[in-house]
Parts: sequence; C-alpha cells; structure tokens
Amino acid sequence: MKKKQKVGWEISSLTQALLDEHGGKEITLTEYCKSNPLSAINIVKNKFILIRKYKARVFQKKIQILNAPNLGESDYYPLEQPGLVLVDCDSKGASEYYVGLPVSLTYKKVTLKNDTITIHHSEGETVTNFKEIRKLQSFVDLSEQEMLDNFKRLVNHVEPEVIVETIKKNVIKDVFFGKLILNVDRDDFESVVDINDVPVNISFSNTTEKQMKLNLRSAEKLVQNLDEIERAMIVELLPLKNDVWLEEDEKEITAKAFKKEVKVDLITIYDEGHPTIYFNANDLFGGHDIEVRFDENHEFEGANIVG
Repeated sequence: MKKKQKVGWEISSLTQALLDEHGGKEITLTEYCKSNPLSAINIVKNKFILIRKYKARVFQKKIQILNAPNLGESDYYPLEQPGLVLVDCDSKGASEYYVGLPVSLTYKKVTLKNDTITIHHSEGETVTNFKEIRKLQSFVDLSEQEMLDNFKRLVNHVEPEVIVETIKKNVIKDVFFGKLILNVDRDDFESVVDINDVPVNISFSNTTEKQMKLNLRSAEKLVQNLDEIERAMIVELLPLKNDVWLEEDEKEITAKAFKKEVKVDLITIYDEGHPTIYFNANDLFGGHDIEVRFDENHEFEGANIVG
C-alpha cells in the first residue's frame, strides 16, 4: 500500500517538538524528515525548516497568508500559497517564523546544515540562511512578483557578528514597568505588569544601556496602544475562526465574543527593539496561542496562530 504523502501539518506544535528533540527527549522531527523531503533538521537539533501550503487570498493586490492549512473551499481565503516555516530554539526557548514562497515554483526538497538552508525547486536551487530569509521575505502583504523578486535575491549572505556590550546589573528600575529582574539563563529582563487589571508577562532581551532605554519607551507606547492592536488582530483572525476553526454545530462568533476569549499573555522585546505579542486564545483555535507581529516601525503587521 502506498504511504500517504506528508503535507506539513501532521505535527501540532513544531516548537515543542524541536525543544523535546534538542533536549534529547524525542526524535519526532528527525523521523518526520525521513518521510517528508520538504522538511529538515540540523545536526545539533536546534533548527528545523518545513515547506507547506497555507490558506491565502489576494487583498488590494497583495497576498495575505494565514497560518492554517487549506482543507477545502473557503469564502474568505480561497487560495493556496506555499510557505516556509523556520523553527529555532536556544536557552531562551523556541520560536517559529513564517515566510511566503512564490507559487510559480515547484518545491522538491530542502536541506539544512547548521544555519544554511538549501531549497531545491523547479528552477534549480536557492541557498540562504535563517537571518537572511527573515530579513528579505515576509508572510504578509507582498504581491506574487514581490515575493518572487525577494526569493531571487537570496544568496546566503552572512552579516558579520557584532559584539554588543550588554547590561551587567541584575535589576533595572523603570518608571512605567517598575522593577525588571535579569533572568540569567535567558539573558533577558523580566517583569509582570497590570494591563487593564490583567497581569501580563513582559521580557526585554539584554542589550546595551542606550538601546534598552529606547526599548523601554517603545514598549510603553506599545502597551498604550494594546486596544488598537487587539482590534486589528481580531479583524484579521475572526474570518479564520469562522471559516476553519468552528467546532461541529458551533455557530459563527462575533468580534465581541472573540474579544472575550483572548487576553495578552506575553510581550517580548528583542535586543534591537523588535516586539512580539502573544495572546492566550483559550479554545478559539484548539488551544493554540495568537502571535502578533510588527514591522520595523512597530506598526501592526499581522497575526497568526502558534504553538
């Protein structure tokens, strides 16, 4: 009997699977890669890549991609777009990042050596790396031509490593965020702040004194705009909930009902100031959380379900 072809959505949590494999608990991803040529894990088990197809639509001449499989006809997201998910882990935990891939190419195989990604496709092969492809490609609001142009610019460019003199003290006191305590294992400063009477975890990656001051103030503005950010997130994900994630006999939900189910759980500010916000979504998406991404100007860029 012919084995059923893998489609890339068989593992419910890629981040947890990579953490387990990196910690020597499981070999789920290694085994998975043996049966899916569009997936690969590196030798030290701290990076994993996977090409799979996503639900998509064209809006204002741009392709919008949702982090969900295309399981059938959809009024909101009728198209199917290939994309690459990049998963990596370190002492701070694991993270996922998604980039769209041009639909005009046929993808045959991927390999991963350390940080170097090789994508074999119908026009040859493209070699890149985690940092380069994150910088050049995006998961939202690119036209097909822009996506193809960006893909052709991938040349495995490696930027020289810059040694940063990070903060050496264990506590930072801030007027807005209060006392932030250094987590030595993760090398970030952490605190819990009350936002609309809800305790929210916030972490700042350790960086220079100057950059930290900038990050604290940009994070303050982010917190002050959380209501607007939440509204934008609901506008983007409500169609996905009603189109894909309704339980049997469950009726379509309203934006008001959606809002009642979500709450901010974690705000992460990376060393260069780039933020990510995670919302707990209860059972809206089968126990998955919501990740909100921002552009280089810290404006809302898009939201996906993760975990």
